[in-house]
Amino acid sequence: MPLIQSAMALRTVSIQQSPSLAEVVDEGLEQIQEKNNVGQKLHNSTAFHGWVDKNAAWSTDI
Repeated sequence: MPLIQSAMALRTVSIQQSPSLAEVVDEGLEQIQEKNNVGQKLHNSTAFHGWVDKNAAWSTDI
């Protein structure tokens, strides 16, 4: 019986120390949002628009 109780206690401790699924999902969504924000900043930057305008003009010359 003590072995079973020890195994149950170990499982309980490991569950308490591991992050919940909700925490893991929240962290993943935060990372995705940060990447989206960086992408939006790049897309809205004048350097990006200048590169697009230059390449768009080049592609219409063909």
